[in-house]
Amino acid sequence: MPFWRREKEKPSEVKSPEEVIKSLVASFFDENPDEVELAWYSSQDMTPYEPPLQLIKEYIEAKGAKIEVDMDVLRRYVLDELKTRLERRGAAKY
Repeated sequence: MPFWRREKEKPSEVKSPEEVIKSLVASFFDENPDEVELAWYSSQDMTPYEPPLQLIKEYIEAKGAKIEVDMDVLRRYVLDELKTRLERRGAAKY
């Protein structure tokens, strides 16, 4: 390849705030698998599990996302992610 030719840089894909929050919630549970374990054990014992929303919100802010996160929206995304991870694990009820 000649030196005077540059490869065209692909423009970075702009993600919507919802996609960014969902990916950060998924990465939180990847880095903290114990939270999924706690949710699974609480579903087996039929006890309520309250996810650490404040900790997840601080995690999102620490990752540099300049997104204002509503706690109700965050709760919905966290519970959706937990539900999919628990279904993969084999817990039918949550």
